[in-house]
Amino acid sequence: MVLLNIDYKENLKIAENLKSEVITYGFNKKATVTITSNDEDNIILEIQRKIISFNNVKIENEEIAKSFNSGENGLHFFVAITILYRIIS
Repeated sequence: MVLLNIDYKENLKIAENLKSEVITYGFNKKATVTITSNDEDNIILEIQRKIISFNNVKIENEEIAKSFNSGENGLHFFVAITILYRIIS
């Protein structure tokens, strides 16, 4: 399983050539997990397509709301960690 930020166009080319499951995230509406809201203190992520967790559980069309106030610097790292946590638990 590979987790890629789809907001960077060069990652799209990487994703096309991978043979493992790819989970994309970012502001792009085509991402597996989309950042739908990002204000000063909160972030909302929406799972757009089915993800199979490490426990073999289907995760579908889910909204994840989290407190986040670290600014733009840590946003994508925070999103990636949130997705990984959801897949593992």
